[in-house]
Amino acid sequence: MKKSAEIILAGIIGLAFAAACLWVFLSRGRSRKAINLKLKTGAAILALSSFAVQSCVTVTCYDVAPTNYVFPTDSLASNNHIYVNMATDSTIDFRILSPESNSLWYRLSDTLKNEIVFGTVIIDQTNYNFAVPVPPATPAGTYFVRLYQTDPTTIENPDDNYFYGNYVDLVN
Repeated sequence: MKKSAEIILAGIIGLAFAAACLWVFLSRGRSRKAINLKLKTGAAILALSSFAVQSCVTVTCYDVAPTNYVFPTDSLASNNHIYVNMATDSTIDFRILSPESNSLWYRLSDTLKNEIVFGTVIIDQTNYNFAVPVPPATPAGTYFVRLYQTDPTTIENPDDNYFYGNYVDLVN
């Protein structure tokens, strides 16, 4: 049902309930038909409200946390690229929630998919931080970092089969 139809139906049932309440009040509770109408419209209101509550998707604290949820701890630029100032920092810093393993593989490549650096990072088990090192001789520009759960040399099409990837803007 569309939202407008639901609102109209709720309005009609609400008006019927108000009319039934007025009828019961004016008959001082002696009219069986008035009481019957009031009970039926009240039941319809309860049924519709329970359907409305059950149709919404709710997130509770009992939902299972996603595994390997990675987010950068370096600042993000307005274009959602990770911003790294090479004059003060030589790593791309991340945090991972619910890691499935103690280590990850990474590839840093330019926008033409030419590999700059490749390796393994160890996840700090106390605060779940890890850093991807950037070689000091890397020129300023836009790059792409990919994170893998397994060695990307064993993966078919490693440029397409990563679990996290983001653009990185390196500035001097």
